[in-house]
Amino acid sequence: MPKIGEVIASGLGIVASPATGVITAITNILDKVLPSAKERAEAQAILEKIKQAPELLDKELEKQRLEREFAAAHDQTEVNKLEAQSASLLVSGWRPFIGWVCGIALGYVWIGRPFIHDLCNVFGYNPEFSVIDTDNMLQLVIALLGLGVYRTFEKVRGVSR
Repeated sequence: MPKIGEVIASGLGIVASPATGVITAITNILDKVLPSAKERAEAQAILEKIKQAPELLDKELEKQRLEREFAAAHDQTEVNKLEAQSASLLVSGWRPFIGWVCGIALGYVWIGRPFIHDLCNVFGYNPEFSVIDTDNMLQLVIALLGLGVYRTFEKVRGVSR
């Protein structure tokens, strides 16, 4: 009786897909692990389905990856909730602090500095202001706002308590 790996490999030919390597590895393991012919036949039937549509395996692997990422994000959300409930200002207050610092800095860059510059020009003084790089600050604010919107969305949907 031919090995499952040989049957699948001969059926796949030269199809280049991430699923091909996975199928070959699985069949090699199954040849060693499954002692009975019935179990091998069942495994071979499953692998034949995968051979017919390797994109199904790719989709399943992608689905599992997304589930892991979602679980990690959910775990981080739970940590964030615990931090927000803390009585210590150093634990629960860092997000609002960063939000206020970034808000004040961006307000200065976009409103305060142009206003002060124009006011100085009215009185005949032309000040030189240092350039403040707002790229990193904007990324941080956008991330904080994104988390806030996500939390609001949870509250509106009734997911959170």
